[in-house]
Amino acid sequence: MSVRLDTLVRTGDAAVAAICEARVSFQGFQRAAVLAAMKRPVAVLVRSGEEMRAFSPDGAALSRTDIEALCPGAWARFETAAKR
Repeated sequence: MSVRLDTLVRTGDAAVAAICEARVSFQGFQRAAVLAAMKRPVAVLVRSGEEMRAFSPDGAALSRTDIEALCPGAWARFETAAKR
């Protein structure tokens, strides 16, 4: 499993990016192989003007500390990219 900051998307003066968890599993058999992959958001970061906010997928507000626990460095990377 890995957790990472996904691609930033801009709309007007707002920027949005998801922090996603991805999992890949593989099982090999004598005559076949099974590959499964899953990607799901664990948080959404939004910057509008000078305001930054974060939410869980169910809409609950998340703090910078919450985001850092999920994906260290994601808040600062998003903030820097969103200012450009």
